[in-house]
Amino acid sequence: MAEAFLTPTRRPKRWSVELLPFFHPFCVAGPLGKVAAIHLGEGPAVLLVHGWEGEISDFSTLIPCLQAVGHRVIAMDLPAHGASEGTMAPIPACAASVLAVQRAVGRLHAVIGHSVGATIAAEAASLGLDAPRIVFLSAAARYEDYARRFGVQAGLNAQEVEEMLDGLEMMGSRVRSISLPRLAPSLRQRALFLHSKNDKVVPPEDGRESAALWPGARFLEFDGLGHRGILRSSAVLDAMLKFIAE
Repeated sequence: MAEAFLTPTRRPKRWSVELLPFFHPFCVAGPLGKVAAIHLGEGPAVLLVHGWEGEISDFSTLIPCLQAVGHRVIAMDLPAHGASEGTMAPIPACAASVLAVQRAVGRLHAVIGHSVGATIAAEAASLGLDAPRIVFLSAAARYEDYARRFGVQAGLNAQEVEEMLDGLEMMGSRVRSISLPRLAPSLRQRALFLHSKNDKVVPPEDGRESAALWPGARFLEFDGLGHRGILRSSAVLDAMLKFIAE
């Protein structure tokens, strides 16, 4: 069950980066194998980090918007997602992969993370990610909460859930300690948290709690967007672009 929790399903592509003009694919070495990424455009660099079982194409609406206002866009597939190698994707390995991409492209102007990708961005920030601004879309708070929910939904009893968490710890996932609210007070990047009231995957309380603990962070709540619709909302896009431009 611990292995199953860390193993994403690669979903069929709904949009191809090949539709973008002048995009450039590249790869970096990550802790679990090759990490696939793209960069396109010129200007201050913005890194995009997708969520669980996502991929670069999740940002198909955002990428042209960032280009249009003069940003260089870097987007990556996390380990075991999209075109990247690997079969499992624990958050520590994903954060290390984010850092590997950042080292390859240089200093970043901003990072935008969605769902668990937001948690990964925060973990990478705690490890030295060179970016002064972070946007958190539907940010998951505590890794342990989602592992416990996974175990319960799989039919494990309370003792078996604890055994699954022990297994995850032995696999180096740090599932009990990775927590955005725990990291938030020590981080100094400018932060913007965006969440939809009707998000049924990550409740808005996750984002609100993390934002309250992050010095100077802002929290904006929207209605009717759900967990993935927030990636395509014009109001959300406007809020992100304004924050990044400040």
